[in-house]
Amino acid sequence: MLQVYTKLNKSIVSVDPDLVVEGFDFSGKWVHMSNPTDKEIELVAGATHVPEDMIKAALDEEERARIEKEDDVLLALTDIPITEDDGENYDLNASPSYTDAGTYTVYYRVVKDNYDGVTGSAVVNIGKADPTVT
Repeated sequence: MLQVYTKLNKSIVSVDPDLVVEGFDFSGKWVHMSNPTDKEIELVAGATHVPEDMIKAALDEEERARIEKEDDVLLALTDIPITEDDGENYDLNASPSYTDAGTYTVYYRVVKDNYDGVTGSAVVNIGKADPTVT
């Protein structure tokens, strides 16, 4: 599914999907893609000059967080876990996983029957590993 948003006055509004066709000007628009068809990927790639492989990487749940530049296109991928909280259950759809050195904020919730749940966050610093030659 392809959804396009634009700013109108001081509001963000959805663009009529019937208007998003070949030749559509994506300048200044926010593009949201969720399980897009190959045709939708081709449409966005062709109109924005973003390589299809970069669009597909941004849609891949297993893709690692990184920044990559190709020609005049900058790809910045983040890995943000999505949480669902229905008042009783707290589920991470993607567990935090970091392999690069850096500072990260990790969110958590701890629950136990007959106890109040505790939620919070912690800042985690991952330092560069010293290389070992064997």
